[in-house]
Amino acid sequence: MEKVSVIIPMHNSEKFIERTIFSALKQTYRNLEIIVIDDNSNDSCVELVKKIADDRIFVYENETNKGSAYCRNFGIEKAAGTYIAFLDSDDVWLVDKIEKQVLFMETENIDFSFTQYYDFGDEIKLISGPRVIGKFRMNFTNYLGTLTVMYNQKKLGKVSIPNNITKSTDYPLWRAIGRKSKAHILYEPLAIYYRRPGSLSKVSTFQKIKNVAYGYQELEKRNKLSSLIGGFVFALGIFLKKMVYRKRTDFRTNIFD
Repeated sequence: MEKVSVIIPMHNSEKFIERTIFSALKQTYRNLEIIVIDDNSNDSCVELVKKIADDRIFVYENETNKGSAYCRNFGIEKAAGTYIAFLDSDDVWLVDKIEKQVLFMETENIDFSFTQYYDFGDEIKLISGPRVIGKFRMNFTNYLGTLTVMYNQKKLGKVSIPNNITKSTDYPLWRAIGRKSKAHILYEPLAIYYRRPGSLSKVSTFQKIKNVAYGYQELEKRNKLSSLIGGFVFALGIFLKKMVYRKRTDFRTNIFD
């Protein structure tokens, strides 16, 4: 059984972090290390995590606020597992998420994968995506939910993005990994994304375009015009994604057992 490294950036997450951590600890797949990177929180989330008695948890604390790109890069650098999985500090996994995703990747010989997931907002939505996403399709929008992504670092290496990308940091990371491997979806919802004030879903379309354009400039060294065009293509993809890959649904699954 290959080890899976779970990377969880955290900032002022005392209301949610215990639920998130326990959704990882309760996985049917047991060979995990959980790497929590606290980004200079001023609430009690660090103390809450340190109170959880499980030697698979490793907590690192930033002395200053460095942003989510730095935290994920740091976690990737520390990761000792064959696989790296990502989980935000307010989201949760269903109990067999890792087991099913590792089996999918090993059976199908896949190095970069994501799954369907539930979006809990005013109503419950099932979020899906294309079966395979290559370099070209990756241009159109961010189909990959952070809480569902896993990649094989033994084969693809430790992938990082510039630390000065501070907005929409997940998409540049998927693009960086996508340079090395296509992303394949497991068509089963295995995680829950919780919306809350200040989440990316509340950011205006114009701001998303700016965020993506800046990411293109920093990661791929595009000029401003090319980056803005890329940002507008991304924005168009958001609307197409909502029409095709976002469906209202019911939720009848127990999170932990």
